[in-house]
Amino acid sequence: MPIEILNPQNSELKALYNLSDIDKNTIAEIEIAKTNLQLHFNDYQEMELRDKIESLFMSMSSIMQKYSDNYIDKPLLKVKIGDSEREISFQDLVQELENIPIYKNTLKFILQNGIYIYNKFLREYLKVALRIEKENSKKKSLNRLFSFVNTTNLYKPFVKEYKEIREKIQLKNTPLNWLSYLLSKGSMYDLDFTLLLFGYARIGKSTLALHIIRRILAFKEIKPLQEIDKEIIEKEILKQILFYDLDDLDKAKDIKESFRFFDEALFVGDKRESMMPNQIKLLKILNAYAKYHNINIIVIQNPMDLDMRLIRKANIIIPIVERGYAQVHIIPKNFPFVNDIFPLTDLSKEVYVFMSSRTGIDRLHSLPSFVFDVYFSNLENKRIFREYDKLKDIAYQKKVFNYTAPQNNQIDIISILQAFNKNLQSQKEKV
Repeated sequence: MPIEILNPQNSELKALYNLSDIDKNTIAEIEIAKTNLQLHFNDYQEMELRDKIESLFMSMSSIMQKYSDNYIDKPLLKVKIGDSEREISFQDLVQELENIPIYKNTLKFILQNGIYIYNKFLREYLKVALRIEKENSKKKSLNRLFSFVNTTNLYKPFVKEYKEIREKIQLKNTPLNWLSYLLSKGSMYDLDFTLLLFGYARIGKSTLALHIIRRILAFKEIKPLQEIDKEIIEKEILKQILFYDLDDLDKAKDIKESFRFFDEALFVGDKRESMMPNQIKLLKILNAYAKYHNINIIVIQNPMDLDMRLIRKANIIIPIVERGYAQVHIIPKNFPFVNDIFPLTDLSKEVYVFMSSRTGIDRLHSLPSFVFDVYFSNLENKRIFREYDKLKDIAYQKKVFNYTAPQNNQIDIISILQAFNKNLQSQKEKV
């Protein structure tokens, strides 16, 4: 991974010139090893993990000790153990590795916090920045998004048009609006997008999905959000695009250049029903109608509950870290398998405790799929959400929860015994 050294502006930054070429190479190698270990953490057993973390920490220690006498001994992290808090240093984490036995969750804790301290040392002490931290997020997101068709040199004209339309429809320049604009332009290149939004209950997954839908329509139709909200209500757009049950799949075939919004996708894409006829029918529809500019939005608490074939269709993954804050990760087409670039299995297991921690957020930022953070609020038009809630309630009452178990058919024991005796008597007569 390339390393960029910031231009020194005062005497405090003179340490930059003391970095030898071999140290720059070591830092770059540490970055590669750090990312690979995080991405493939679950592929290793405990002992192998311990060895890899120990080797990584030795390299980190050598850099920190060379440019500071006591940094690795400084208590830089507060950790809650039971009802008390304890301050720990990088050296404490190294010593923790020597404990036996050691479990995978403990190793994960040690790795994440060791990386956090090391990154802090690079940023604040050596003033070394990774290039990914400074790259223009608009340009990066556009390049990633259009890497599906290998289109290049699109940045400037797109930014110009984005600014013009955004001002017409009275929207601010935010990552959420920029993403929605890019999604709206997919029809120019006959692109399909499948967005996978996940996070725990009541964190705002559906709210963010509705924000994106409204903004895509606003950019496509060049109308302010107030007019789009009015259209959504009057034309009952949510009624057309919301899917809560596989019985609704017939209408999915008729949606062209629009949205399919699979809310609580467990009810339409459950991995335990992956071989059921309706599940296969869903995948056939999504593949057969891919020639249209479809935007499929999949919302679920735990993505690993989904059929893996659906997960692999996702090219934009949005973990909701906390209410009002999410991250956008774009999977370019040259990474066909999600696990290679985005550790979905790992993150989904820890969504309740890992995602909202500072080290967890930093880890997500370090992934090559990361594009930008997205901040969102509740919907301005409360009626939109009331309409959404009403449709959700109707769907659940009529389809999901209105299930009548088949009546138990009573077995007529007497008739069976009579038939058995009759057959036995017949056998006796033959003898």
